[in-house]
Order: sequence, then structure tokens, then C-alpha cells
Amino acid sequence: MKDELLNLYGCANRLKNISAGWLKEKALSGEIPCIRVGKRQMYFDLAAVKKAIKELASCGGSKQAKKPEAPLPKQHIASKKIYNATDEVLKTL
Repeated sequence: MKDELLNLYGCANRLKNISAGWLKEKALSGEIPCIRVGKRQMYFDLAAVKKAIKELASCGGSKQAKKPEAPLPKQHIASKKIYNATDEVLKTL
């Protein structure tokens, strides 16, 4: 059974420490190879998934470019201004 295809839960079960939700998320984002059948069914080649997981681990967890940081909410911006003002006061002492 060298070229065996597994469904989402079968593949997650074989990988032991990988949840089906994480596997599905990575497959939908294209970071882990899968074969889609229709809208819902996903099948995985276990060897290809293991290889992709090793690549993800070696490059810091994501093949895709990191998203830019979201702007701080207003309450945090105000806090940051207070900290910056406090630093200025401390520099004058």
C-alpha cells in the first residue's frame, strides 16, 4: 500500500500529533498537498504530507509570506503614547 490515499481523519490519525483541523487548514491554504474531490472530500498521500510538514517545520511554520502586523487598537495606541511620554520625562531627569 505504498501509494495509499487517506481521507482527512485517516491521515490525521496516522500522523498522531496532528489534528484534523490543522491539517485541513494547511491543505486549504495550499501548504500541504491534497486531492480535492467535490467541495468537501479531501484525500492525502501520507508520504507527501510528511514531507510537506518537514518543510514547514524547517522554514518556521509557513511557506507563505507573513502578513503585515495589524494596526494597534486605539486603546493600545493611547497606552503607547503614555509610555513614550514617560520615557521622555525620564530622559530629562
